[in-house]
Amino acid sequence: MRDLERDAAVIEERRRIAREIHDTLAQGLAAIRFQLELAQGEANLPPQATRAVQLAYRIAGENLVDARRTVGELRSNRPSLESLLTAAVDAVRRLGPTEIVANLDSIPARPANVVHELSRIAQEAMLNAMRHACARNLRVRLTSIPGVVWLAITDDGKGFEPARISTGFGLQGLSERAASIGAELSITSEPGQGAQIVVTWSSPVTAAAA
Repeated sequence: MRDLERDAAVIEERRRIAREIHDTLAQGLAAIRFQLELAQGEANLPPQATRAVQLAYRIAGENLVDARRTVGELRSNRPSLESLLTAAVDAVRRLGPTEIVANLDSIPARPANVVHELSRIAQEAMLNAMRHACARNLRVRLTSIPGVVWLAITDDGKGFEPARISTGFGLQGLSERAASIGAELSITSEPGQGAQIVVTWSSPVTAAAA
């Protein structure tokens, strides 16, 4: 009985925190973005001020994505990977005109840290494609076979040479996140040809059998 009461208390506290983040941080960031959007319409701003406003607008948007994603996590007792990816895609869609197509299979439950890191990799890859590659179209694909999860983020942006900027544009962070859960990360891109980031995670049992 005590375990049930404790679990209920934890769930209620998570939901309370989610409400607080939604009603304060998320709403505040949304209001800041709205005011910055109005400021970008001012014709008399000097170039330096215009760049600062645009940067602040982008940063506020990216943090709003994080806030909304956190709210989704807190409101779920144990969110599935596909639900977190859906929330991340929806949040990124709100940032701009980039078209995002998501094909997300329902996959078996995975460890919480794996679910968290894979969803963050997808979110950061989408933001990088919008921020640096000026992508007009993004595709997110999630599928699995027994013991293996496969996640791919593909964009039609301006592309790059992975070997030359392997530590820049957030790619280092993606590599570190993948390494933290024992996943393999591959990046395929060429200048003018877009990019594809693929993450493959295998359960320890599957990896050992191989």
